[in-house]
Amino acid sequence: MEVLVVMFIFTLASLLIAEIFVNVQRAQQNTRDAQIAYTDARYLLEVLSREIRASTIAYGEYPSSTPESVETVLHLTSGEGKVLSFRHDTAACPGVPCVTIERDLGGESVISSPNLSVDKLEFYITPLADPFPDTVTVGTPDIQPQVTIVLKTSSLNIKIQEQKPIYLQTTVASRVYKR
Repeated sequence: MEVLVVMFIFTLASLLIAEIFVNVQRAQQNTRDAQIAYTDARYLLEVLSREIRASTIAYGEYPSSTPESVETVLHLTSGEGKVLSFRHDTAACPGVPCVTIERDLGGESVISSPNLSVDKLEFYITPLADPFPDTVTVGTPDIQPQVTIVLKTSSLNIKIQEQKPIYLQTTVASRVYKR
């Protein structure tokens, strides 16, 4: 009888230890995947910021010549005069929202990580009118153009029930001064 009780206690302890080990391993994997997703999101934000700093906003590329207060597409003009367009795209990546860049109205290429779902990408452009027109008028804004980027992402490697979205936001001013 004592042997049976000892076997039961030993089996129960072994099962508990194994369950704790599996749970710890799963938590470590989720933490690692979340850290990778956060790093990928920060890198994406840095790529966007770097291009904005080195370029000017292409006000003429927007349909009404003036961008809306919130845009999902950002048009820039690089130092070489080429048009860069960043957009939140749901068609370029199979089944996953991503961020694409189109260089000089050519083909698009994906710049976000394949392990990252870009759930939201918004650009808030200030000022709404070009502050560097050919002829300065009374209503011409007198501030340096800047873009606020709002980014919401999540990892594709974590189960949907355990996912926590990653929110990032930054404001970047163009370093191109024309006055």
